[in-house]
Amino acid sequence: MNYYLKFIINDINFAAPIGEIKEVARPRSIMRPAKKSKNLIGLFELRREKLPLYDLPRFLDLQSCDPFEVIISVVQKKLIGFKVDEVYGIVIAQELTPFPELTYSKNYFMGVIKEGNSFIQVLSLKKIVSGRRWRSVTQYSKHK
Repeated sequence: MNYYLKFIINDINFAAPIGEIKEVARPRSIMRPAKKSKNLIGLFELRREKLPLYDLPRFLDLQSCDPFEVIISVVQKKLIGFKVDEVYGIVIAQELTPFPELTYSKNYFMGVIKEGNSFIQVLSLKKIVSGRRWRSVTQYSKHK
């Protein structure tokens, strides 16, 4: 059995492996430094630590709503928040169905889970902020 955290962005179902999730938060305020980065909204405080907030809806080219929730993940030993519309809980699946070969898929999309009559797209938060995007997050975080 595999466990995933299900969340919604713009009425689209997504999930991430539970092993990539530390917790879910609702930040009270977002600090927006003058130096901007394409997919980073700003910084938010969690237990006296300032964490970067990654704009997952914008990254996926989707509209988002307010209020929103934040999924906190550990990427390369650093806490990072990912903005989502709403977290729905845990989904259990035996296995992931791969994306059809005809579909262009990015490496951060892991597959899909069928839940009733709908599908949940599973993505890796760690892979989203890898390479060039990781450098952007670390540089942005230095401007606390």
